[in-house]
Amino acid sequence: AEADLHAALELASDDVRALISRLAVEEPDGDPDQVVADLARYAATREIEALRADAAAARTPDDLRGIVECIDWLRHRVEELERPDSRDQASGVLVAWLADHGEGRADG
Repeated sequence: AEADLHAALELASDDVRALISRLAVEEPDGDPDQVVADLARYAATREIEALRADAAAARTPDDLRGIVECIDWLRHRVEELERPDSRDQASGVLVAWLADHGEGRADG
């Protein structure tokens, strides 16, 4: 990991190098669970946008129905991220779903 940090610093611009250096030694000051929720929200929102594009290109009603159901499910999970009583569970569910279905999957 230290070698990766040094390699990143060598390739980075001055501003990015300063930011990486600061982040490498700074203690985080936020709620880690909120950070996970924010990242899950961001990734889910991107996935919803990708699914909307897929819906526009759907060839059959069954394809469209499956995409719309998926979008609806994701939207509900994102809404759950806004409520403190369901945030952590929704984050876990979304992260697991995104790992299996989201953008950047190794299998496509």
